Amino acid sequence: MENKQNFYPKERPMAREHEKIERDLNVHDKRKFGGMYYTDDATKLHVAVNTTGDSLTDQLAQKDVVFHHVKYSWEELNTLQAAIGTLFDKHGIHTSGFLPQKNCIYIGVDYLNEDIRNDIQRDMRGLGYDDEAMYMLVQEGRTAEPDSMQTDEEGEAATYDETGDEIERAANAVTTLKPGCLIQRRDPSTGTYHNMWSLNFAYVFNGTTYLVTAGHVDGKKGAFEDHPAYYVPPASGYPIVNVPTSFNAANRVKVGVFARQKYGGNFDFRSIRVTEPNLSFSHTAYNGWNISKVGGSVSVGALLRICGVTTRYNASYEYGKCDAIQVQRKAHDRVYKGLFRLNFGANNGTSGGPVITKDSNGDIRLVGIASSNGISQCWAIPVQYMMDTYNLSMREAGLINV
Repeated sequence: MENKQNFYPKERPMAREHEKIERDLNVHDKRKFGGMYYTDDATKLHVAVNTTGDSLTDQLAQKDVVFHHVKYSWEELNTLQAAIGTLFDKHGIHTSGFLPQKNCIYIGVDYLNEDIRNDIQRDMRGLGYDDEAMYMLVQEGRTAEPDSMQTDEEGEAATYDETGDEIERAANAVTTLKPGCLIQRRDPSTGTYHNMWSLNFAYVFNGTTYLVTAGHVDGKKGAFEDHPAYYVPPASGYPIVNVPTSFNAANRVKVGVFARQKYGGNFDFRSIRVTEPNLSFSHTAYNGWNISKVGGSVSVGALLRICGVTTRYNASYEYGKCDAIQVQRKAHDRVYKGLFRLNFGANNGTSGGPVITKDSNGDIRLVGIASSNGISQCWAIPVQYMMDTYNLSMREAGLINV
């Protein structure tokens, strides 16, 4: 297996300066800003603006940045995307997102021909958008329902016959929880264990520690509130293509209970309330990545990787870039907003796993939660947006007090 710290082959020479520019523009007047993106080799930052004579853009023009004067601002495109959301499920529309490199919104449809194109353009005109340059129609197939990266719970379930909710651990033995590893649940009525998703991060809310994973089976299979949650540590054979329920079962450890998902329809994640003693949370993922920072924005062109229980790290499609931001996508019977899209896919079971980038200091930064998978693309929830919205903070590494 490759050295996981060799995150990507080429560091951007102006990465640190570009990150400051990105921060400045993200808080700048969105009526003057049209987005930013990198060249394919990730060495040159391109910034889109639709104004001249602005103090900030005049200052930035002196730096190693390529400026493009474009027609539409971020604010105008954001308003357009909200309008597109009213057309979801009509004409096969199921996705939309910002394409700053083209100064437009892309609209993903199941199938695209001339009749469908004409129907969508007619509806867009009805919404007040006559300029077809503001959006781009893209045929973008969906995977089979429920359009997720979840494991096959029912087909892969295994029953544990011993009494009690958890496997015995040696007295005072501490289990270290690592991002990217497998989470299972136990059905209290049957004693059956089900593979769920990959572990993401631990956070503190009102003094209580919770673990974050994916949450996208709620609509079909229940909330699992108060069902016991189990952590399956890494072992020989990680990563694996299919997650057998007998995998490392002897080391399965109860960590807590699934909490009711109270976060609204915009976010595809679920919390586990930690209830068990002798647990420690690590910022080093099971594959060796040391996650030293959490949050921050994601730009088009940012180089990304995914860490999940079923991820195969020698596969090229598990390494790539962000190719769209501020995406809204229908998946798991809901429409999620504010996602970012990766130009590579992942395996079933990697849902919930960390999406990671490397910053200008060489630090590995957690920026997302793997949410929805397509044929050759993946969509992720931005961690920063989650933390800002719900006032969450990533828990420090070390022993968890309960």
